Amino acid sequence: MEESVRRYLKKKAAKYLGVPSQEISTIKVLRKSLDARKIYHILQIIRFPVYINEPGPKTNDYNFDYKDVSKAKEIHIIGFGSSRHVCRLALYRIGL
Repeated sequence: MEESVRRYLKKKAAKYLGVPSQEISTIKVLRKSLDARKIYHILQIIRFPVYINEPGPKTNDYNFDYKDVSKAKEIHIIGFGSSRHVCRLALYRIGL
């Protein structure tokens, strides 16, 4: 994970937990997901434990690579509700 992203997550966690960011010794990303319920406002959701004044585990960070779909052919999904979102995510994962 990029150092700037790690610093940002550390800052957000410190604010949420009400502790100084200097007390957070380690954060480890466990899971990343996308909330694409609003087509023009896609959110990235990151779940991570925060270790305060203690060492974290030595395991590697979770690896989640987004595919570049900016040059993929345009696809129109017809439908409503959660099935539309599942279809959009499935197409995104295969690069369309």
